[in-house]
Amino acid sequence: GGPPPPPPPPGVPRAPQPPPLPGGGGGGGSVAALKPLHWTKLPPAKLKGTVFEKLPTLSSADFDETSLAKQFSATVAKPMGGKSSATPSANTGQGNSSVLDMKRLNQIGITVRKFRRPYGEIYEAALSLDDNLFFAAEDVLRLRDCLPTDDELSRLEERAADTAAGSSSELPTSPAAGRGLCEEENLVLRLARVPRMPERLDCFATRLNFDSRADDVRAQVRTLTDAAELVLQDAVIPLAMATVLRAGNSMNAGTYRAGAVAFRLDVLSKLSAIKPSNEGAALTLLHFVAEVLRKALVSHPDLSRDARHEKALDALSSASGLGVAEVVAEVESLRRSLDAIGDEYPRHRKPFGGKDCFSLRMREFHELAKRRMGELSAQLGAMQAALKKVGAHLTGEPGATEGEGEAALAQIHAFLVSLRKATNDINKKN
Repeated sequence: GGPPPPPPPPGVPRAPQPPPLPGGGGGGGSVAALKPLHWTKLPPAKLKGTVFEKLPTLSSADFDETSLAKQFSATVAKPMGGKSSATPSANTGQGNSSVLDMKRLNQIGITVRKFRRPYGEIYEAALSLDDNLFFAAEDVLRLRDCLPTDDELSRLEERAADTAAGSSSELPTSPAAGRGLCEEENLVLRLARVPRMPERLDCFATRLNFDSRADDVRAQVRTLTDAAELVLQDAVIPLAMATVLRAGNSMNAGTYRAGAVAFRLDVLSKLSAIKPSNEGAALTLLHFVAEVLRKALVSHPDLSRDARHEKALDALSSASGLGVAEVVAEVESLRRSLDAIGDEYPRHRKPFGGKDCFSLRMREFHELAKRRMGELSAQLGAMQAALKKVGAHLTGEPGATEGEGEAALAQIHAFLVSLRKATNDINKKN
């Protein structure tokens, strides 16, 4: 192994020799490998006058070599129960450095650790669309984010090819070691070698969250439809509008504003800003309208007992946080996701591996989801028709859009809420 190092100059002490590690011994016995401590050594000639010149000797009772070897062994202990480590595994590529940078390896390690399965099982689960491992679409999309970029894939393949070309007849300790890669790199390389794996994972994510997304948007469609239909059936709203019209024509008598037979809904928000001229009168014009409406309902007990007004108000409250454009966009997003599956699964009729069932499972899912999508589309059409109808009913515009219907519902809802508050004010005052 080469000539021995030259002795230090005269008067310079030799560097202290560490005691043999446990399991070692003289004459070439095996020495336990520990994790390295990367430092820069000072040459013996520079020891004079430094803290290192006369270092005290530590006894074996103070410095436990056995404990050091156990705690800092270079061998990575396998996690219990097949769980992946939180940090990237030690490189098994015969001393080669990692291909991916540490930040990228940490991202992959954190992602796969959450699955609590060995890397080989994660790969098989991705091929077999195993929803026992991938519970939610977010799990699949996080794995998708771990797939290598084109540049990363090129470097991974190059390392694997170089290692294979220079390998000896001795069997590697693991598949990753056989490619000169760490376990995280080996996993993403295997996944990337599956044809169109990003598209596969996108389709798998759609399969996992389609039902919940469809249920959510269906409930929103139903809520908006109910609000529009119940407003059309509500008999109290016309009575309230008649009260406002009567009050407005009386206040506008003798001007060009008098003689109105209808009005734009934006005036409803202005009623609370019109204050009375005389002290002791109604608080605002809104309160006046509320008092008139209260008396009218007493005179029409059939209306006061009609539960449809309360149902309409409840439905408007539920619909107030929803946006028609967002609902329509979500339905369209679901439709595009299904179309993508319909385009993708025929490309994979020939399985890539033993557990690859992408084409079969996606074809079955696509057929079922298409029927649900057809029902949802029909419900969306009914919602849009109801909104157009209520828009025309409240604004007088026969060609009202669903957006105008949505705006009219919002204005009516705000008016009814303020009217109820005004009625409560009157009741407290009396």
